[in-house]
Amino acid sequence: MNKEQQEKRKKSPVQIRNKKASFEYFFVDTYTAGIVLTGTEIKSIRAGKASLVDSYCYITKGEMWVQGMNISPYKVDIALARGKKEYDKRQTLKEKEDRREMDRAKKHY
Repeated sequence: MNKEQQEKRKKSPVQIRNKKASFEYFFVDTYTAGIVLTGTEIKSIRAGKASLVDSYCYITKGEMWVQGMNISPYKVDIALARGKKEYDKRQTLKEKEDRREMDRAKKHY
């Protein structure tokens, strides 16, 4: 890998490294390859929720495959909601203000 490729790699927003592999093996040559992702895998990798520990590559029918790579599932919480009445909003604001006052009092004592 030349210096230009190394600079591009450093600027990449997503970098996943297997530090254990570089400790246990000598890298004779390195290659940069694309990877096909679908669904929420992309968001998980961008969030840094992927691991290459105990993973390896193999070639089948001219394609390279990664085996053992762990990509954590991207979790999205969805809620069913309904609008609050005016008195509900006032109660929520009162509870919020009470919590703030208690937190301020805890800081002083």
